[in-house]
Amino acid sequence: MACEIRIDSVAPSTVCREVPFKVECVLTIDADDPRNDVAVSFLTDDARVWLCDAASDDSPATVRIPVQPGNTVRRTASVYLKLRKGLVDEFSRDGTSAEVALHARVLADDGTVDAVSFGFPIEVENLAKRLSTKFFR
Repeated sequence: MACEIRIDSVAPSTVCREVPFKVECVLTIDADDPRNDVAVSFLTDDARVWLCDAASDDSPATVRIPVQPGNTVRRTASVYLKLRKGLVDEFSRDGTSAEVALHARVLADDGTVDAVSFGFPIEVENLAKRLSTKFFR
């Protein structure tokens, strides 16, 4: 079973915390993949924020996408960002925005990760810039 996923667009490109925004992703499924649907979750590369589903408030934001083997599917999800509890001084002092990368990942039925997209850069309004890049697996 193999697949690829990428984030095509985010609207708007500068987002505000607690305000829903749209993420459009493209999912390509191999012809030999037997699944009828896949779970796609959306995450960020910044541990200060949670990415939540706009309809259910679940984090990480996860959508089920119906698929057919050998096809490409385009899907839009509605998500929002919120700060983790207990963070201090994460607001931008001058109102500027900080860059955060969004990722989409395809989850197998057993919970393992089948595919991960490249990071899609967005700006988060009134969030302090990170002093150094942090990597999470």
